[in-house]
Amino acid sequence: MESNIKKPSTNSVGNWIPAEDEVILKYVFHKGKSNDNMMWGNLQESLNGRSGKSCRERWFNHLDPKIKRTDWSQEEQWVLFILRNQQNEKWSLISKKLMGRTDNAVKNYWNSRLRKRIDSMQRAVDQHFERKKKQKIISILT
Repeated sequence: MESNIKKPSTNSVGNWIPAEDEVILKYVFHKGKSNDNMMWGNLQESLNGRSGKSCRERWFNHLDPKIKRTDWSQEEQWVLFILRNQQNEKWSLISKKLMGRTDNAVKNYWNSRLRKRIDSMQRAVDQHFERKKKQKIISILT
């Protein structure tokens, strides 16, 4: 009887090391930073166990010098809040309006920080109006 249990993937090689980052940086510098010239799959041979996709994501989410690594300003938080609630836009479209923020950083900030704060503020507002409603009912009854 054959087992249909899926085995864990073995192509994960763990954390990136500085030597791997250096290979990617040299490749991008050599290719001239133009997306048209990038053949990320070519790096697979140089970086044993890393896929072209993981190399591309490493560049765009961590190594690109245009990435903004500072704390989020209030303006950026408002832009994210408004765009996320307006049309439930895709992270990539929102990140294009937040210069220097990657779609991954936008998604992570929303999910780890902003959404939780908004949810707690909404609960506080709901509780406030629920108390006011109860007070009004009590004042009518007395």
